[in-house]
Amino acid sequence: MKNSGVLFKIISIGILFAVIFTVSSCKKLANLTDGTKLIIDYNLIKTSFTIKFYDAATGVLIGQGEDNRAVDVTIFGQNADDVLDITGTQPSTFHSAEGFLALAINPDVTPTLSNPAKFTVVAHLNGYLPNSKAITVYKEGNYIYDIYLVDVNNPPNGVSRVSNNNGHTNNEGVVEEDIIVTTPNGKATVTIYAGTILKDGNGNPCTGTITVNLAHFSNLEYESLLAFPGGLETTVNLPDGTVDDGLFFSAGFISLDVFDEDWSSADSAYINAVNMRMFVPEETYNSSTLGGVADGDTIPIWSYNLNEGTWDFESNDTIYANKGSFEVISETWHFSYWNWDWFWGDYCPEGLEINFHSEDYTCDCYWLKAEITNPYNGAYMMSSWFYACNNEPVRLLYVPAFFPVDITFTGYCNGLYTEFDYYYIENLCAVDVLDVYLYSETIGTNVLFEISGYCPDNLNFEVRPTLGVWFRPADSWCWRYAFMYNGFADLCNIIIGDPYVIGVVYDGQWTEYTVTPEYDAYIYQELELTDDICNNVLGL
Repeated sequence: MKNSGVLFKIISIGILFAVIFTVSSCKKLANLTDGTKLIIDYNLIKTSFTIKFYDAATGVLIGQGEDNRAVDVTIFGQNADDVLDITGTQPSTFHSAEGFLALAINPDVTPTLSNPAKFTVVAHLNGYLPNSKAITVYKEGNYIYDIYLVDVNNPPNGVSRVSNNNGHTNNEGVVEEDIIVTTPNGKATVTIYAGTILKDGNGNPCTGTITVNLAHFSNLEYESLLAFPGGLETTVNLPDGTVDDGLFFSAGFISLDVFDEDWSSADSAYINAVNMRMFVPEETYNSSTLGGVADGDTIPIWSYNLNEGTWDFESNDTIYANKGSFEVISETWHFSYWNWDWFWGDYCPEGLEINFHSEDYTCDCYWLKAEITNPYNGAYMMSSWFYACNNEPVRLLYVPAFFPVDITFTGYCNGLYTEFDYYYIENLCAVDVLDVYLYSETIGTNVLFEISGYCPDNLNFEVRPTLGVWFRPADSWCWRYAFMYNGFADLCNIIIGDPYVIGVVYDGQWTEYTVTPEYDAYIYQELELTDDICNNVLGL
């Protein structure tokens, strides 16, 4: 655990002072005068994040159902030390459960427009390519993000991967013959020339059989763009030493990993540079010229800092026409993820105002997902979750300025659809108002879901958790989201009499309940808290 002493004491003391003796609108605990229990309102957290981890090829949550795998997550960046589990614990490595991870910002930190909270989530799972998500938050609230991971043995559409072990080096790490590796789709080729010396990060030679893992990510296919390592919304290190946030307009991406026979990872090449050649589709959009790609276009190439989830500018390359198509050729002296992208740094913290209207709203508010694409070629650019309430304006957060986009609103698992399939927006940062009309496929009811947390070694305290709740019909894997405050969550659009699965994730644990809401539209469950929470956070 990091920062265990001071941080946990601050949170523990704050929560213990939140002991209350009355709870408004509480059905189970309307009378608290018997003195048998003290209730702890576990609600210090003001800014929370739910991260969902998907297999990029199947679209299924990793760890869902019989799959018990957990994604390992490390946090880097400006506010890394302020990122906690939703319960207030702070492990050095976080772990997903059932495909979900619930994080929060230390309540001592208040993000604002002038001083946002910024950090990068870096995800690792054996058999998958690592991926990351840069997060910038300007205001307190609840946020949802999706991270897609690529299974190296089952990549999604637009991702092509090859593992080649035909290369050899001598005891000094010298490549004996040219190593030429091409992805199965023919879109990317890497050549390590004979005479090149390969060394690991400690300067030791890489010897024996050489394995080259090469993957190419299309800049046009939807699934490929969803899974772009590092994402298209990113943080970059510029040549002048400054750091900037923005959006990539990509011409393509490759991952390049090299190992020797002891599986030591090659870090650098000496004597000869490594040659990288990549096909560039003619539908590629050049944001620097605001038009299609052309012969002679200049494009920056970036390498990925996996430990920090940032991209480093390397050089400017040239795109060449080649037999009716285009290609880019680059040279490198080190091994990394490589991205050929034009960087768009014009952003605004809050985008245009959006008003949602509906005559058949079954819920007061919905979680909606906005997906933004490039009108020029239909390529995916970015997506954003937000909480929309009927006739209350919302704003998309942290969006590119001065660029036309198509935007699609999805009600996800809420059975919602909009008047139009998509909306064309000239500038997401304009001082405009967009009116969107929502329609519902189903009409259910609201169910009050209550959780009472307890510590097995101290039953004199009842804990009222504040965290996210996921729920779905028992015959569906489409999860919906609600936020629980002080032990109460309003589950919207529920069909009375149908069975539902309700789950919560906290401290790397997943707990779920299968229930059938009856006529009283009320569900109560108990939640056994982990020793980590009971001892380190609550001090019980």
